[in-house]
Amino acid sequence: MAEWIRIFSNRVWLGAAVLLLLCNLGLYAREQSSQAGGAVHAYREYTNQWMQTLSEVSPEDGLALLEQENQTLQGWNAARLLAQMEAGQGQVDDELLSRYRTQYDNFDAMFQAVRDGTAPAQDIAAQKAVTRWMDRLTYQMNYDEFLSSISSQADVIRRNPLFSDPHTFVYRNADKTETDYLSTRDAALKLQPGDVVTSIMKNRTSVIFSLCLMVVSITLILEPKRLGLETLERSCINGRCAVTGWRIGAIAMSAAIAAFLMQGGMLLLGTLLYRQPLFLDAPAQSILFFQRWAAPATVGGVLLWYFLFSAAGLCAVGLLLWLALSKLPSLPLGLTVYGAVLLLEFYWLKQYDVNDALYPLSGFNIFRLLLPAEAAGRYLNYDLLGFPVRERTLLLAVSAVSIFACAAAALISAHFSRGTRQNGAVFKVLPRRGRSKRAYLSRHPKSVLVYEWQKLLLYCGGVLFLGVCGVLLMSQTPPPAASNMQQVQLAQYISTYTGPVDEAVLVQIRSVRQEEKQIYAESLEDDSKAAFWEYYAARCWALDELCARYEELLDMQAAGHDDLQLLDDQPFERIYGGSGTDFRLVSACASLLALCLTIPGVFWLERNHGMELLLHSTVAGRTRLWRWKAVLALCVSIGIWLIWSGYELFQFRSLGGSWDACPANADSLFYWDSHLGSTPLLVYLIGFYAFRLVGLLSAASVTLWISSRLPAMLPAAGISALVLLVPVLLTQLGTPSLEYVSWAAKLAGGGLAVRWADVLCFGVWTVLGITALVASRHQWLRYRG
Repeated sequence: MAEWIRIFSNRVWLGAAVLLLLCNLGLYAREQSSQAGGAVHAYREYTNQWMQTLSEVSPEDGLALLEQENQTLQGWNAARLLAQMEAGQGQVDDELLSRYRTQYDNFDAMFQAVRDGTAPAQDIAAQKAVTRWMDRLTYQMNYDEFLSSISSQADVIRRNPLFSDPHTFVYRNADKTETDYLSTRDAALKLQPGDVVTSIMKNRTSVIFSLCLMVVSITLILEPKRLGLETLERSCINGRCAVTGWRIGAIAMSAAIAAFLMQGGMLLLGTLLYRQPLFLDAPAQSILFFQRWAAPATVGGVLLWYFLFSAAGLCAVGLLLWLALSKLPSLPLGLTVYGAVLLLEFYWLKQYDVNDALYPLSGFNIFRLLLPAEAAGRYLNYDLLGFPVRERTLLLAVSAVSIFACAAAALISAHFSRGTRQNGAVFKVLPRRGRSKRAYLSRHPKSVLVYEWQKLLLYCGGVLFLGVCGVLLMSQTPPPAASNMQQVQLAQYISTYTGPVDEAVLVQIRSVRQEEKQIYAESLEDDSKAAFWEYYAARCWALDELCARYEELLDMQAAGHDDLQLLDDQPFERIYGGSGTDFRLVSACASLLALCLTIPGVFWLERNHGMELLLHSTVAGRTRLWRWKAVLALCVSIGIWLIWSGYELFQFRSLGGSWDACPANADSLFYWDSHLGSTPLLVYLIGFYAFRLVGLLSAASVTLWISSRLPAMLPAAGISALVLLVPVLLTQLGTPSLEYVSWAAKLAGGGLAVRWADVLCFGVWTVLGITALVASRHQWLRYRG
């Protein structure tokens, strides 16, 4: 028990648990805001209103009400679309207007309201709420038919001559599938939103924070080895199997705490955000996500299974990591290898889908044990010696075998260990190389900067933190392109005519427009082409809009603007515009979190070992050494900036952006951002990334100053995160006024145009960064022990 108290009462463990929980909840809240159409509270109100309405009517009447509301919302969208076409063409398409009148009730009133500007704003949250309720209601009304289709498919397979042998896997699998699904036939499905449970099941980021907490626990378990107490510990009574048993229990307890802390925290926060009843006693099949949970179970039972399975997977991975690190000579080296393996495994899991040749090997991925939601949301049987075995059963068996095998290996290793560090197979290879390396370094010592790099990146875990930051940055994907048919057609035409502005190109565009209008007019006279009317109308609108833009560009060229080009604004909008705000904000938070966790290691190692006063007594200990530390901290921020900006530019290029557009006049994008001037786009891009670099350098300086004043690494990381990240978290939770002091929000930016607020922020960051560096140097110089 003393071993548990040592680990779980440690300030490092407690601080890491709180910090990781806050980061997890912040990302979860941000994700729910994005999933709900930008406003969770609006989606919540619509969802709860519909839940009250649907509980008072029959399913058929409820579905009719939902379809009527969906028709109304689509009618407003059609009215907005027709108004856009009218603004582009200068007239209303009578045939399309007649079609919309037939399709939507009261369309004339809607269209007139859009013209007058009195129409309600487009409400994405309302559309999502109605669409999801239609999906839920349709699913529950057709659940019996779904079960009947499973039985029909099983009968078809059994009657097929190729699979008619009852001793084959296919025949047995058909029988088992039918039996499993029919066991839920008597389940009385309860209509419920299920947004909280579904959001937890679809969340993948929590496993990263759970693994980080497991790493902290294992690092504390290996603390006696790091301090050189392993031999003494082995020589004590109960210093072998008893202590090892308690440590196995500590890993299991840490896994349970990590799973229930992260998943339970999301459950509580999701309940607060959505304010929906969970209906834990309802059948699990009441929620659409568990349609293929082919077994009688309740929502509460499935949640408990999910939490326990997550804890078991974390325990198995934690025991495996502990067993590996206990046999390696260097803890930082082991953590680096461990992080690299997990990165490759996660990339493998995310990269390959069912259409890839290597997909079958993904079943051996370690994240199958850490992400049980995939097994909960699908039905899959594996072929085991000709007998079908359910995926959930097999994963549970693999987790149990892994836990018992690793625990047994740890106990056997502790029992037969001689208590010295040179007895393992790994260490027998190292003494000769270690002696030669020490002899070489005694003659050719490394520079101070090299030692500082080693301390920060290896001994303080900087490589692991930066690696996790890189994964978080590269796991972000830009928002999807506009799905509006008109915008899609416009983007296609722009990509066709992209290039320098020329009168001949405008003549060609007008010729194509005339041909498309002729095709559209002919289709209106042929009722068999009624399904293509909207498509042809969208093409006409896109060409009208393209002509208007091109004419404006030619007018600007005649007015003296040089280097004008027709450019596609979609890559700029999805990366640098309002659509990419979430994409940039999450990346900014990941970058700042990496700074908060990495830079405190600059001062921590000397203070932890009582070497700071000795360093200050040397010739260059108070001057040159601090300069190297400051350079190191700034280099870390530059490295993060390079990863972030490089990935962003790569995404810009993959979305269709061209480097040929950089020399173009920024006025070429007047229809995207009217605040851009006549400067080349390359200057705006350089200014955008320079602004971000200054922000990261300033954040690194502030973190360096905070670290210089605090005696331990954890308080420095916690206070740095409090200063740099908590404002953006509070902003996402409903305090928009804090956006003006949010470091992450300013780093994310709001477009390429330079505004006075950006200039002011640039100046504040510069002054704050220089002041923090000066204060940190002053703190280092006046240290007296």
